[in-house]
Order: sequence, then structure tokens, then C-alpha cells
Amino acid sequence: MTTFTAGTQKTLPLWVYDSLKLPNQRPLVNVVAVLVILPCAIPVYLAQRLERQRADRSHVASRRRNHHQRRLAPSPCRGSTSPSTAFTTASRTG
Repeated sequence: MTTFTAGTQKTLPLWVYDSLKLPNQRPLVNVVAVLVILPCAIPVYLAQRLERQRADRSHVASRRRNHHQRRLAPSPCRGSTSPSTAFTTASRTG
């Protein structure tokens, strides 16, 4: 496919394929591969890192919200009497 679409020009895949046949060209192919892959990998890494930080901040904020809501809500065991508790307490004393 690469040979068919290349026409008369030598594309990067063809150059890599031809250069890998020659043992003295392998270090150059490695350098070119790093120079091609690194600019693609850096933005992906940074985006993943930013997303993780955003998710961590969101998780911490939701934990804080839940903690404050639990502190503000009355506990069912202390101070609040539901109708069923009041009925059983009254029937035992009376």
C-alpha cells in the first residue's frame, strides 16, 4: 500500500524499511523514530496527567460535600424520635 501511494517520492515508512536493511543505518532510524514518536507522546501524557488531577480534585470536593452533609444532618440515633420509636416507648412505660 505504501509503495502504491508513494509515487516517485520516498515516504517515511519506505525510508525506514529501506534503512533497516542496512546495519550502519539502524542508529539513525532509532533517532528518527524517537523524534517522530516523542512529539506525539508528550501531549498524550500531559492530557492524561491533567485529567487525573481534575478527577482527583472532583473526588476530594465530593468527599468534602458528603462529609459536611453528614455533619449537618441529624443522626437517627440521637435526639430525633420517629413515630415508631415514640409509640414503642410510650407503650412500654404505660
